[in-house]
Formats: sequence, C-alpha cells, structure tokens
Amino acid sequence: MDLRADELWLEPLSTAHAAALAWQYRSPAIAELTQLPPLRDPAHAADWIRQRLAQPVLARALMAPRVGLVGCVEVMLGGQDAFLCLWIGTDWQGRGWGQRLISLGCELAATEGAPLMLTATLHANATSRAALRRCGFAELPGRARAPDHDRVFLYRTPTDIDPAQVWERLVDFSVRMNTGMDLPR
Repeated sequence: MDLRADELWLEPLSTAHAAALAWQYRSPAIAELTQLPPLRDPAHAADWIRQRLAQPVLARALMAPRVGLVGCVEVMLGGQDAFLCLWIGTDWQGRGWGQRLISLGCELAATEGAPLMLTATLHANATSRAALRRCGFAELPGRARAPDHDRVFLYRTPTDIDPAQVWERLVDFSVRMNTGMDLPR
C-alpha cells in the first residue's frame, strides 16, 4: 500500500485495537527492541491495553486510512517533562513512519504542557536512534545501571538546555514516575 506519512494520525488506544495490535506486534524483534512483553494473541493484547490504560500514560494508536493500526506511542507525563515510547508494526517498518509517530508523540506532549521530551532506545537499535536524531533528538551522555545499561537516552526540547541539566531532569522524572530505572546522578 502506498501511503504518505502525513496521511497517518493518532487515536486513543483501546481494546478495539487488540486484534490489529497483536498481529502487527507478532515479530519477536518488536518485543526485544521495545522491551515489552510478548502479545501472543488478541486476548493478550487486550489485557496489555487495559494494563497500560490504567497507568499514567497517554496511549495512542498510529492509524492509516484503509489499513487501521500501524503502530503505537505512549507519552508518560511528569510536570513539564514527558517520556516517549513507540513502535511501528511488523508490516509497516522501513517506510519512514516512525518519524511521523515521533513527531505526533512530541506534539501530544507539547499540547499537554511538556516541552521537554525524553526517550530511550537500546544502544543496538540503530534504526530507532537514527529516526530520533532526524526528529531533533540528541543523545545524553549518561547511562543507566544494569539491567538498563544497554539503553541510550535522548531528549528533545524547543530551547537550548545543558545536557547535564537534562540528565538531572531525567533522573528526577524516573524517580517521580517510578520507572524502575536505576539512573546515577
């Protein structure tokens, strides 16, 4: 299917997306790269959606005309900071739609009053790191302690800010939002 990225939109994630989510999430590589649990079938996907919606996140489905769900994004808000998590479905990777999803997630956070966008990806996930950089994200020099030591942390903000200050905000955000990541000061 030949679709442009600007034809994609976000809608609130719901259990109505469960079957499509399970199908698009079927590649074990997605679970490995996103560090999310396997979603073996629509029932598992519906359970996961219910669990996510009970968390303090804005969960959205990336939708395409005539296709339906092509990916997901979550924005965890904490004051003026937000943390972005995303993935593109198995059938839709490699089309540049990740950049559209990143932009829409950042717009969602900004409309909620969070200009500083934080995120993480596995160091080995060069595709994700490149897409994030193309969307204006910069890498932070800090690393988490094990078991999250293989993550690269990135940020995007509309104003210049010292990366050391961003790292401190990430550490504070992680504690405040109880992410479970062990980030040294």
